[in-house]
Amino acid sequence: MFTHYCLLCRFISTFAHAGLEPAYRDDMEALGYLWVYLASGRLPWQGITDCVGPVKIERIGQLKLSTPLEELCSGLPSEFAAYITYARSLRPFDMPDHASARQLFRSLAEKLCPNDDSVFDWMGFDLHEHETNSSSGNNPTRSDSDEQLALAARVSN
Repeated sequence: MFTHYCLLCRFISTFAHAGLEPAYRDDMEALGYLWVYLASGRLPWQGITDCVGPVKIERIGQLKLSTPLEELCSGLPSEFAAYITYARSLRPFDMPDHASARQLFRSLAEKLCPNDDSVFDWMGFDLHEHETNSSSGNNPTRSDSDEQLALAARVSN
């Protein structure tokens, strides 16, 4: 039953662990676990070593159900727990309100980074222009070119 989830069991929803047919809510909940993992670097059900295979997958599912969201999202902004609570509240055929979910995290980003202009380093970089104007040609070992130094300064800022 769980073999097709083997590689993703860290992130799959509690409903999927229970063997229910996948729905939109499962994608939302799994995304919530992924965000918690990326933000905190760890999930409580990581590192289980006393069992393997289907038993391990079942144990991860039990831990997901028994871990309070306050513990799962400890040290993270409340929006993470709110998002997972919302995802878990959806019924099997409910269409998630993606706009509200996005707005939840947009508001969080604005609160945490009020002066962020949403312009990232890579947005203003034209790789093709750099390659055609480069005096170093195709030599990747040349590290003292003005273009590479300028690029390094630009990326580090």
